[in-house]
Amino acid sequence: MSSLVEYFAPFYSGGGYCSEAFAFAFAMTLYNMTLILRHHGDSHNKDFIDGLTEKERHLLEHNDGSLSYLPLAKKERRKFTIVICHSEPGAWYAPYPKYHTSRCPPTNANYKIGRTMFETDTIPDGWPERLNFMDEIWVLYNNNNNIIIIIIIINNNNNYYYHWPMMNNILPN
Repeated sequence: MSSLVEYFAPFYSGGGYCSEAFAFAFAMTLYNMTLILRHHGDSHNKDFIDGLTEKERHLLEHNDGSLSYLPLAKKERRKFTIVICHSEPGAWYAPYPKYHTSRCPPTNANYKIGRTMFETDTIPDGWPERLNFMDEIWVLYNNNNNIIIIIIIINNNNNYYYHWPMMNNILPN
């Protein structure tokens, strides 16, 4: 069974979260999955949208689910749904958002991934419950110029440890 990936990120905003989300989304198109992109976590930036490259426009035109939240076709509903919430954790509906944006993760998620970037050596106040709401958290780590994804796993005592998988093991073939 192939996966359905609903990827929520600020695709129409510009900035760091946006550019990284485009890079991840382009990589995901190489795998056997249905990819739906949904704008999330920030406002639309008209100047940025007007400056999208042809490749970026094509990706959005063929995968954008932001503009409507129509029910998925019966075939799509049967797929295992992976949801990626790529924003500051305050935007996650985990279990409630701290500010108004699209609902991520939606209630149909079988597996919830949080992706954020925040330069700190500790986890900010209020984040442990939000991180624990997700099944997996992705953050980047730069080790000798090799950027890898670190998955933060938080246990019931709010202690956390890091798991450093190889990038090729993140997504199914």
